[in-house]
Amino acid sequence: MEWLVINTIVCPFSGTAFSAVQAVRNLKLIIWYSAEELLDPGDVFHPFSNLLIVNKKPRKIVIYSVQAFNNNRWYQLKNSLGCPKNNDKGNELCKIKSLCRFRLCPYEKEMNIVYH
Repeated sequence: MEWLVINTIVCPFSGTAFSAVQAVRNLKLIIWYSAEELLDPGDVFHPFSNLLIVNKKPRKIVIYSVQAFNNNRWYQLKNSLGCPKNNDKGNELCKIKSLCRFRLCPYEKEMNIVYH
């Protein structure tokens, strides 16, 4: 089944991410996962064994939980994870850099995520 990534937010304290994804017939899910490279909005993927085929390239991923998408739950996650950039505040300085498990900010385009 083909999935489209709608949005991705991160948890700086665990080094994990949540992606809102959508499949055919408007089925929407929230995936909680960790990966070396996060899913970006607009990515298309197909699950395959212990990896995903994302934009026709394999990526290893560890999925912790999958749940039905709910706008209220997504809003709650977005506002409670502690990353200022999750709330589309791109110009806001990060005040939690020393606590963040991502060496490079996931919102930076040159990201190749490696943990401290």
